[in-house]
Amino acid sequence: MTDYSRFIAYIYEYVNGIKQYNAGFTKVEVRNGICKLQLMIKNTGRETKVKVYGLVREDGWLLGILLGEGQTQRQRLDLRIMTDSEKIGGTDYPFRKITGLFIQGAEGRTYATAWDEEPIFLDKFVTELPEKKSEVQALEMEETEEEREDVVSEETKNELRPSDDLQEQSEERNRDRRKEKSQQEIQNEAENGMPSEPDCVPDEEKRPKSKEERWNTIVASFPRTDPFSDEEIEECVQISPKDLMLVCQEEWRLGRNSFLLHGYYNYRHLILGRTKDGRWVLGIPGVYERQEHFVAARFGFAGFKPAKSNKTEEKPFGYWCRVLI
Repeated sequence: MTDYSRFIAYIYEYVNGIKQYNAGFTKVEVRNGICKLQLMIKNTGRETKVKVYGLVREDGWLLGILLGEGQTQRQRLDLRIMTDSEKIGGTDYPFRKITGLFIQGAEGRTYATAWDEEPIFLDKFVTELPEKKSEVQALEMEETEEEREDVVSEETKNELRPSDDLQEQSEERNRDRRKEKSQQEIQNEAENGMPSEPDCVPDEEKRPKSKEERWNTIVASFPRTDPFSDEEIEECVQISPKDLMLVCQEEWRLGRNSFLLHGYYNYRHLILGRTKDGRWVLGIPGVYERQEHFVAARFGFAGFKPAKSNKTEEKPFGYWCRVLI
């Protein structure tokens, strides 16, 4: 019997990794081994190219399979895509494994839909499963180790090398080891106490009931800071990744976000602020660069807010931000 499926799924824009308003829809039809998609998205902003990925949930990741590319016109996207329903996007995945779509535009604008009724966490989106990447990294590490062994061997053979050079190289290796050790210690510290499953999060009954009570508890528990010159964020405190499970149960997974851990490793703190309208904002310290902007947006931190006295600098220091609740 030939597989047949036909339905409509609504597409939502995601801002700072948070699901926002309905931006359009997609019509999906699977018949006679062919999958047809029609996407309609409005208010896309200036003309830009977009990439459409099918989403497969694999080992906690959202694996993106490139289905097609398109161009927005007159602030709209009208795109039709056709692919083999048994080999979606030329891969070995059949359509029944696809649980939704992810649409990536320019300047960090992202859209998504999930027809399996499960939440979408964009910080888990990858175009290649980490296991495959780790194999490549392992080969690179083996090559690097071989190069190091060659260098050590060459140093051993060369008895005429000046002792000052040997001492300098030894000190450099020791610095590298200390740096690696420090990074691992911080990684362990950041992940210490982080839950591995949602039911490991502290019982909600043990926490203050109202949002206002929870914030008052946070302000009283963590050191205050005032990193910004404007008044958009009224109150702000410094926290660590492991504190996220305590301050915001809805975002407990963020404590394992690799971009977040990278920022914490470099600056040893995160910030949690409350805006005038009561929103909670999480900030990762860093320096603004165009390439870093794309990376930050990929992990759900598309907004950047410069710190005091840094607005006019070419690469200002500030915080990559996203709204929590």
